[in-house]
Amino acid sequence: MERERLKRLIETGLLDTSPEDRFDRLTRLASNAFEAPIALISLIDSDRQWFKSKVGMDVDETARDIALCNQTISDPDDLFVVLDAQSDDRFKTNPLVTGTPNVAFYAGAPLVTSDGYAIGSLCVIDSKPRGDFSSGDREILKDLAASVMGEIETAARDQRTEDLDLANQELQHRFGNVYAQMSGLIAVLAKSENDVVSFKRNVAESIQSMAQMQALLAANRYRPISFTDLFDGVIAPYRSMQESSQIELENTGNLLVSERAAFLMTLMLGELATNSAKHGAFSRADGQVRVFVTSGDEVQFEWKESWTEPSEKSQASQREGFGSRLLSKIIPSGLKGQSQLSIEAQGMSYRLSADPAVFLE
Repeated sequence: MERERLKRLIETGLLDTSPEDRFDRLTRLASNAFEAPIALISLIDSDRQWFKSKVGMDVDETARDIALCNQTISDPDDLFVVLDAQSDDRFKTNPLVTGTPNVAFYAGAPLVTSDGYAIGSLCVIDSKPRGDFSSGDREILKDLAASVMGEIETAARDQRTEDLDLANQELQHRFGNVYAQMSGLIAVLAKSENDVVSFKRNVAESIQSMAQMQALLAANRYRPISFTDLFDGVIAPYRSMQESSQIELENTGNLLVSERAAFLMTLMLGELATNSAKHGAFSRADGQVRVFVTSGDEVQFEWKESWTEPSEKSQASQREGFGSRLLSKIIPSGLKGQSQLSIEAQGMSYRLSADPAVFLE
């Protein structure tokens, strides 16, 4: 119950914020309506009461365990009124009663969320005791508290709307990037592939790689992600088909990859893994793939495949078309580096050098 109450309080976004006229008007109104020298909008945190608005008080907060407003939130359905705290056994030794502000009279109305959680109170305080607090007075204080709560919930709705607008703008930006990237890829594919089947296959593979990369970035709120996480995400389908010992990664320096670089690295890894599954180490029981990544003045990447029995079909690894162009031109150009592909009877290697600044953009 308390955990949920505190969650609702935090969700208001009001704790430790600056004074606001919309709240100060209501505390002034409460002070004048009840001829009370002190009026407060108090928010009850885990161990303190903090004043969002105040009339007649200099401090910003007090400890929760001595706050009369803490008593107010214990019953969200009713006001809490103390006519003479100085003669009330519950409060006569309270530091707020025996010392500043010398509370004698207190009346507080809980501030209750739409789902029933009391997050604070609107209260009026006097250093002189009072003989009564009439039903009319109670209604006025309840109405003023409802007005305070209305301001709080209006602000929360406005904030949610603002957050949704920002999220929508961000999604438009993200999807705009994705569409632009895919459009460029499809244009290259259209020029590189000679038949519809190859074209459709490569588009599908590219979209799948993009989806994996976007999921990782979204999970990390589009901050730079670890190359190891990116690698594991792209390679996961191949690990499920092969012995784990066939694939090893050594990421020296724990390279981080920005959104821009992640797109290119995902395409590169996808192409290398797909090619390996069709023609290289992943297609052989004796195949081994080792990947080395280092970062410093230059990012160095090497994909190295090996197997024990020579095979003529390894020559097919250097296939013409989109894959070849992707590894030899598109990836190195996008990462401001150079690449080299070497094929032998018992293995192949792909080396890439890149500008580290690209991985931070």
